[in-house]
Amino acid sequence: MGKRQCKDVSGLGGIVVEAETIVLEDDKAGPVEFRGHLYAQTSFYDEDTGVLTQQKLYATEGGHQAFSVVSSDGSTKSRRAYVVRREGELCHIECGERTVSIPYDSLMLFTQILWDIDLDTRSSSMGEFSIDCTGSGE
Repeated sequence: MGKRQCKDVSGLGGIVVEAETIVLEDDKAGPVEFRGHLYAQTSFYDEDTGVLTQQKLYATEGGHQAFSVVSSDGSTKSRRAYVVRREGELCHIECGERTVSIPYDSLMLFTQILWDIDLDTRSSSMGEFSIDCTGSGE
């Protein structure tokens, strides 16, 4: 039997979580595999479109984040999966063989806008940035 790897998860009241191999399905990029644990999840239903969306956030053994978004209207299903690695001031968002690198501050600003979070005056200006895509894909 292999050695069990556990981690004391900060912010979860000292709960020890065992890492496991997780495979998230992505309809366009193929499966995304990593070792880690489920950190949070949520789901919501859009009454106007009839679409149920489930989102799951994972913490990887390497200290990165992975997330999956699964949406379905009952007849069609869409599955997307991403791994986000932060290295200094850059975040690398991996989806299959493709990687998008974006400055951390810009990603946080986009997230605030997406979730309609009030922006303070310091972050209301995004400034200049570039997005570098690497890898192959469609």
